[in-house]
Amino acid sequence: MEADGDAHMTEILPGGKRVADAPAGTWLTVRIPIASLAYQPRGDKKPDIGSVNRMLLGCNYEALQVLVDDLAFETGPPPKLAPLPRSAVWQPVDGPRGRLALLDEPGLARTAGGFDPAKLAPRLTAAGFGVTLVRAGDLADAQRLNRATFDLLLLNAPDWPIACREPLLAYLRSGGAFLSLGGYAFDRPMAYTDNGWEAMPADAPANRVNARFGKPGDTMGLEPTQIGLFDPTATLTRVASAELGGRRLTGAFEGHAGVSMAGLNSPVFPDQHGETQDLGQTYDSLGRPRGALGVIAQFFDGPFKGGAWGGFGVSNRDLFADDAFGLEPLLFACDRLVSGLYLRLPEADPPCARPGEKVKLTVTVANRGRAQQIAEVALRIDDQVVAAPKLAIAAGAVGTVSLDQPATGSYHPVVAELALAGKPQVTSESAYTVWDEAQVKAGRDIAWRDNAFWTAGRPAFLTGTNQTGVMWHSPRENPLTWDRDFAAMADHGLSVWRVLHFSPFGTLVNGQRTDNPRWRSTPTRRCIASSMSVI
Repeated sequence: MEADGDAHMTEILPGGKRVADAPAGTWLTVRIPIASLAYQPRGDKKPDIGSVNRMLLGCNYEALQVLVDDLAFETGPPPKLAPLPRSAVWQPVDGPRGRLALLDEPGLARTAGGFDPAKLAPRLTAAGFGVTLVRAGDLADAQRLNRATFDLLLLNAPDWPIACREPLLAYLRSGGAFLSLGGYAFDRPMAYTDNGWEAMPADAPANRVNARFGKPGDTMGLEPTQIGLFDPTATLTRVASAELGGRRLTGAFEGHAGVSMAGLNSPVFPDQHGETQDLGQTYDSLGRPRGALGVIAQFFDGPFKGGAWGGFGVSNRDLFADDAFGLEPLLFACDRLVSGLYLRLPEADPPCARPGEKVKLTVTVANRGRAQQIAEVALRIDDQVVAAPKLAIAAGAVGTVSLDQPATGSYHPVVAELALAGKPQVTSESAYTVWDEAQVKAGRDIAWRDNAFWTAGRPAFLTGTNQTGVMWHSPRENPLTWDRDFAAMADHGLSVWRVLHFSPFGTLVNGQRTDNPRWRSTPTRRCIASSMSVI
């Protein structure tokens, strides 16, 4: 800490492990390169590391006692960048389930949730994948890391060779995919020097790979090419059990929940670039969800169009050991990313129909893989199968299922199910509604008198929440989303719903917004809000 309050900070990882995971009651020698300290402007906002006059050891979430026996400063010439290590022999391995590359770079730290490449490789090979162990220098070479050579790259968190950032982005843009294990991916950018691997400041713009750092403001300003896999605020806490691949395990699971951005980082007009799929779920002691174990994101638009990624954020235990969930859930995630077949969100036109109208339902299946695939699609409305076609979808193409439904009843859940060779792959959910005049009029009664709001015949203190123009912009905003949102509001005692923005993409013509089809979904929210007594 500088005398004025500015800070220079880094996470201490003795032996590559978190302090809480280090053996208790044991003296440990820890070296902290000055270059690894990230500057935090807390004082006069002028970095001056020469004025540092005190040291602070802090820890979140856990209690600990740390004794410092000796503190010494090692001086010498600054480290120089060195050529990245490469595989001496280069022969990518093929396999019936696809080609996998496993980064095997000594000196890069991994957590207890990561994988040992030497142990995982034979297990994946026995399952039918072609597995190649690669070095950091191989990933920096476009002749070695490319879509024709590898279907999927497996990585460990948190360390990442920063010199491989641009080659990785190019690989994703070309249709490649990666799967990260063991925590928050790309969280420690590392440089290879004549002194070995050295940590670099993660907040420096040139070193940003994930979405932890941006430009703080009204939103977290991120570059379009920052990889939004995991959320630094979505940590796994108070977890008592977890489910994955049909199996449930008890015990603590730590790290980051399976969360991924699927488009533009905007709270108001977030362009959707891809689809996500949760992998597993964690629960607290009362059985309430605490966050997914993992996530997959596949992209049909944006800077990563045609590419994909996935990750498991658990950092304190090996999910895929034989005495844990086993290898099958990992194989499932790899297969999904290699095949590249996925569902787009079912869409209803209109999302809220008048009685007697027709509702057109459309389900799109995308194939970002390298070969034609036969997609088996089942479309359910109100839990009844209404269509079950098989679609032959060429590489890089899409297939659609469409049908018209009469607008009867009120609220109708829609579920699309995708299978390959009879094996379920993923489901995607939506809903549509039919206008119900009586339901709208049956909403909560509200009045103002005697300096108070009155409802149900008595004064009430009303609390609520805010929404933005996202509802008229994103296809993820649909009747199913609003039904769940309003139900959650009711569960938490929130009864007022305020809309902050109206979409600037709709143009008024004779008082009607005609060029924004999602504007027609507005009556849906009125019906659902009334049914939940939301104002």
